[in-house]
Amino acid sequence: SFKRNLNNSILPSNDLKELLEKGEKALDGYYDTYHKSWHQNILTEFRINGIVLDENIVLTGVIDKIEFEGGMVNVVDYKTGKAKTRNEIMGKTKNSDGNYFRQLIFYKILLDNLNQNSKSQLSKYNMRTGVIDFIEPDSKGNFHKEIFEITQEDTDNLIKKIKEVAQEILNLTFWDKTCDNKDCEFCFLRMLMK
Repeated sequence: SFKRNLNNSILPSNDLKELLEKGEKALDGYYDTYHKSWHQNILTEFRINGIVLDENIVLTGVIDKIEFEGGMVNVVDYKTGKAKTRNEIMGKTKNSDGNYFRQLIFYKILLDNLNQNSKSQLSKYNMRTGVIDFIEPDSKGNFHKEIFEITQEDTDNLIKKIKEVAQEILNLTFWDKTCDNKDCEFCFLRMLMK
């Protein structure tokens, strides 16, 4: 499947060959490391559409994998590239933004609201944990995954932030905001457009 999808891409032949070799090596090692512990009761590429968070906010997302385990689910989000530390994932280091962790929180929001909005699936998707699973090995050939419990405080804070940003967009108040990065191309573009 990996080879077929890669061969169907429009990459230059040099890039295609390099990615094929890199991908095969990573997937072989990933399989050897984890295949004996894989969950059998799963959903992959689980799409959630039309979650109404507020009057003008409708959420949509695709979860890489849901593992069912004793009335609860574990959400797995696969990542390529260099593995990050737990603190990097959570945005607790100088050079991290917390987007990976925020994505897990977002998936919990989707599942919680799916549970509330669909009586036939009530409590079918109670999220126990979120997992960031890096599919490429580190320089020593080791694979890394980090498991997180998402709290109500985490989801409440992200919902609040989503609503704030949505209001800034709807009211166009975001236009006068800049970030702390002096080299930000978007802030520079905004300044040019004034």
